[in-house]
Amino acid sequence: QVRHEAEPRQPADQADHGNFGVHADNLPVVQAFLAVSTQWQYAGMPGQRMGLCYAGVSAWLDRFIHRRKRRALMHDLQVMERAVLAADQEQRDKKERE
Repeated sequence: QVRHEAEPRQPADQADHGNFGVHADNLPVVQAFLAVSTQWQYAGMPGQRMGLCYAGVSAWLDRFIHRRKRRALMHDLQVMERAVLAADQEQRDKKERE
């Protein structure tokens, strides 16, 4: 669940780890990222995440985002995509070292 930054925060000892704050400037891309989260492509037997299906993401952008905002939002989605793929790689590397 995404919580707008202006909402009150819970004390650290009572924090719900399923919630996180998002700065208002970043809220549109976080919401878009969550909306296109069904567009991940997977490969191989272990089902390694390879990246977003850009055809599906583009279709979503065309349907829900004003034309003038699509390019910037796509760029921001790609930044988030790369971060997820890097985190996935870190997890695989960590498992190999264990």
